[in-house]
Amino acid sequence: AGKDGKHSTLVAEAREELEQKKFDERVGDYLTRATERLRAGQLVEPAQDNARFFIESARAVAPNEPQVKQAQKELEEHLVAEVRKSLAAGNAETAQHWIDAAADSGVSREEITELTKEAQRVQTSAKADAMARLTLLFNQRLSQGKVIDPTNDSAKFYLAQLVQSDATHPSTVLARQALASRTLDEAKAAAHRQDYVGAKRWLAETRE
Repeated sequence: AGKDGKHSTLVAEAREELEQKKFDERVGDYLTRATERLRAGQLVEPAQDNARFFIESARAVAPNEPQVKQAQKELEEHLVAEVRKSLAAGNAETAQHWIDAAADSGVSREEITELTKEAQRVQTSAKADAMARLTLLFNQRLSQGKVIDPTNDSAKFYLAQLVQSDATHPSTVLARQALASRTLDEAKAAAHRQDYVGAKRWLAETRE
């Protein structure tokens, strides 16, 4: 074409074809890496080396490519599956982590709302179970005479756990009153035995 002195589109077409090939290869590479990360469970971590990162990279250059859209859909399904797995295990905190990741990755607002409500139900149920277990342990240790000892398995220890979980919960309030009453009784008993050192110790516990 050059020799003939005529304008030709062959070079331009060849260049365009080459650029398209490079473009397709780049998108394909992103999607291949994304698939590998999905299979490995690396959905959103580690940073810049996870399925979401490579899918977002592919979307940045080819947002309308069917394969890219399919990869995005698979990512969302994997994230929702992780949420449901955590909820089934009763782990609301981990579920919330995956809910946040799902929201950031494009899962619909309606589904995020529903998953969040379920996480809140699981959290409420887990808290109720924990309070019931701690209350049971507190009452057992109190009846066994393990009022303040041993340090990590006494009525006092489990009261501290109850306070940490919910200081204003009725079970916590009752446990605090019960422990105060018991330590006061112990102080009176020690004074009656003329164990004044012991009485002072129990009174200190009562005040606390």
